[in-house]
Amino acid sequence: MYGSAKSRVQLQKQDSSHKLPRMPLTDDQRQAIKVSYAKLAENPTKYGNELFIRLFADFPDYKDIWPRFRAIPDSSIVGSDQLRTHATVYMKGLGTIVSKIENEEELQDIIKKIAQAHIKFNISRSHVEHMAPSLLAVLKNANGSIDPGTKEAWEAFFEIFGDVLVQLTKGR
Repeated sequence: MYGSAKSRVQLQKQDSSHKLPRMPLTDDQRQAIKVSYAKLAENPTKYGNELFIRLFADFPDYKDIWPRFRAIPDSSIVGSDQLRTHATVYMKGLGTIVSKIENEEELQDIIKKIAQAHIKFNISRSHVEHMAPSLLAVLKNANGSIDPGTKEAWEAFFEIFGDVLVQLTKGR
């Protein structure tokens, strides 16, 4: 599990129409996410592809989560239009989150919306947590390095997203 017990938000079962609890990211963490994402925003498809290639290399069965990837042989997925499209959509969503990172209400709304869209694919907390190392590797590659505070900020973010997924899944 990422983050410390202090940074973890305890989400209670709520009707999905209720607001989520405050996102437990510090101002420094929000800024670290925003600054480190800027390089990825310069070429989101490239970096999104890299992220999913890393993820599928570490977790080959994750390719089967999305129906659009199931028929593509592992040897062909790297250059596929389906991966490029999915990577672009993923990075657009991540970019939207980053653009809302300083506005608590908008951040809650977009995280909730994106999490709800992933429930139909049975995306779980562990799937989300497994994204973090791939994204951190891509961030390090794009930025040359990442400091421990930036790493902690992204890990906290993925933990929060996982918590939101759990909450929304229980609320179904």
